[in-house]
Amino acid sequence: MRKVLISLVVVLFVFAVTNVEAQIRVGAKGGLNVAKVVADGPDSDSKLGIHLGGVGEMGFTDNIFAQSGLIITNKGGKYDNDVKLSATYLEIPLHGLYKYDLGDFIIYGKTGFDVGIGLAGKYKDDNNSTDIKWGSGDDDNAKRLEFAFHLEAGVEIIENLQVGLGFSWGLNDISPNGKGDMHNNVFLISATYFFTEL
Repeated sequence: MRKVLISLVVVLFVFAVTNVEAQIRVGAKGGLNVAKVVADGPDSDSKLGIHLGGVGEMGFTDNIFAQSGLIITNKGGKYDNDVKLSATYLEIPLHGLYKYDLGDFIIYGKTGFDVGIGLAGKYKDDNNSTDIKWGSGDDDNAKRLEFAFHLEAGVEIIENLQVGLGFSWGLNDISPNGKGDMHNNVFLISATYFFTEL
């Protein structure tokens, strides 16, 4: 996984240094998450959350673009015994986009990887609330670092507004110390508004 991420960063860097007139835009992104925990044991039910942050987009040609940024996002799930797992991550998206101009609007496809860092979280039931312990030890609940594969499609309906539907598949096992196989999966609806070009 690290080799794939390093290769992607190298490719984006090569595009950047060979295209000094690349168009760069910065803006804000936000939206709704429908999150679920997939594990060796019973999978969770879906849980609603949000994502919010800043993004940057660089255009290399009329069709090929790259996006990255810093996004705060909610993940987790609900279980039959009224237990809720809520986790907050800082995500760094490393995405490539292909855009096609239809005249009145632009459609796009986006794919790449998300690097997530666990910031905070809780297990909650009707009577108790317990903080998530991040780490890989026997007493921990989840590993802090997460990698996910991201796939998204959407439209750019005015010059600076993108609206998309996406899915993020957790790639690495975040269960601590080999306790089981556990991944975060998230369906998302998002809007991105670009404020300015650099």
